[in-house]
Amino acid sequence: MRRVVVTGMGAIAPPGNDVRRFFEALLEGRSGVRRFQPAWAAAEYNQVTAPVLSELTQHFTKLRRIALDRVAQLSLLSVKEAVGQSGIDFSVDAGESAGIYWGTSMGGANSLESAYGDVLVNKVPRLKPSTIVIVMNNAATGQIGIEYGIRGPS
Repeated sequence: MRRVVVTGMGAIAPPGNDVRRFFEALLEGRSGVRRFQPAWAAAEYNQVTAPVLSELTQHFTKLRRIALDRVAQLSLLSVKEAVGQSGIDFSVDAGESAGIYWGTSMGGANSLESAYGDVLVNKVPRLKPSTIVIVMNNAATGQIGIEYGIRGPS
């Protein structure tokens, strides 16, 4: 078995949008769970959820936000924090010698839902060509690789 070294951590989570705030919330026993009442839901539709409350417009250009689902944007932000902690210069140290191991359950679910709405509700005759690469489960992993020039296993 090969050794693995953790050189940095990143967190975008309901109780905190960076590692320090996240761990502080855990130590204080502060929960990220809250009542969620989206504008589109009927008044009787109440649910409890743990949303990630992060404004993303300041982190990405408008063009970049169009090309990335929210999950990829959040992924890139947490990786940016981890890379910053690590001190690794991926422009020099990456390439084939670095790999990405990333997990997500749904990939670009927001973009997938929007695509279904376009086709089934708005009757759009054709989806944007980028829809598939935005909604696929490994979209965040691909974007991380592109961002840092990582060409190893993914």
